[in-house]
Amino acid sequence: MLVVKARITLGALLGCLQLLEENRLDRFFVFCHRSSIAPQWIATAHALELTLETWEPTRQSEGDGLGLLLSHHFSLRYRRRGISGS
Repeated sequence: MLVVKARITLGALLGCLQLLEENRLDRFFVFCHRSSIAPQWIATAHALELTLETWEPTRQSEGDGLGLLLSHHFSLRYRRRGISGS
């Protein structure tokens, strides 16, 4: 059973899923405004059988995921530390 707190999350991910199925999209990127809602995006993506990984600048991605999630606060925190992620 899919339980989503915000319809925007579900609608956006359903749009990504449709574009992926039509081969009009290879990967997708989610930029959320608060890190506290990141788990909501990940849980909804998982329920739709989409892979959504959080961005970790110090970790090399396996490249298996279709989606990448980054929050505004998370990106600022690493930017202030001077971590480029490369």
